[in-house]
Amino acid sequence: SSDLEAYLERYVPAFNKVANAENITGIRINYIGSVAGLLAVPADEHWDIIALVQYPDYATFRKVSESKGYLEDAEPHRLAALEDLRLIATLAVETE
Repeated sequence: SSDLEAYLERYVPAFNKVANAENITGIRINYIGSVAGLLAVPADEHWDIIALVQYPDYATFRKVSESKGYLEDAEPHRLAALEDLRLIATLAVETE
């Protein structure tokens, strides 16, 4: 199966199970897609999946990503699906 299928069919369900077990709410997947072209990245980088996930706050991200359930049940699927990872935290900027 493809990396995207592995991510969607194994990692995402395992992640959701962990979040539910930890009573974590408010996490929202805003976008997941396969990369159609690389326009402004270093020549030696290859991207095939992009996911934009919104957490209510940084503490929520840490709670789920540092939990025993995540490390044992979800992270192995992420590592199997993704050869490399860029994890970028952002803060929303009001434009109005």
